[in-house]
Amino acid sequence: MLSPLKIVYIYQSIATNFAEPSAVQLHIYHQIHGFQQAGHQVHLLSLQGRQVLFTSNLNVFQNDKQSESNLGKLGWSGTKLFKVIESAIRRIQKKFGFPYLAIFDSYRIYDACRVNLKNHDVIHERYNLFAFGGAWASRKLGIRYVLEVNADLLEERQAQGNGERGLRKLFAEWTTQYCFNRAHRI
Repeated sequence: MLSPLKIVYIYQSIATNFAEPSAVQLHIYHQIHGFQQAGHQVHLLSLQGRQVLFTSNLNVFQNDKQSESNLGKLGWSGTKLFKVIESAIRRIQKKFGFPYLAIFDSYRIYDACRVNLKNHDVIHERYNLFAFGGAWASRKLGIRYVLEVNADLLEERQAQGNGERGLRKLFAEWTTQYCFNRAHRI
């Protein structure tokens, strides 16, 4: 019998409503529930705007209003100065049409991992384009990294007629390669 693991399940998406019964949310719920049924301690870490959800309470999948107790702590990315800098850069980005690369979001995930993960054994991250916060945290914190891949997202977007181009495509390819190379298991 394996000893129980302390796992964090990361889904880096801007503001996922986990109470919405869509495919992604249902899959994440069943992954976490399955790990818990096997005796593991599992935390869900996900972006909620400029905050992070960090909880082991599966009630987040039933109630779309999150309590303060379900929010994780942030380091520098939770400071007023960081938010002012982020807002200014996002305004410049929008004004000049620079592509969205989710760099602040990845940093916020990394920062939340750095602050909240105490003695965790595994970072389990659901692959998403531009999401490299979990892989970065794994490298910096020395925690094993499992990358869950459900599709080739670049190819999927291309097939849907909204493929990535230019800098977004290059950055998506880089983040994908970074995460795949960092993963202990895919």
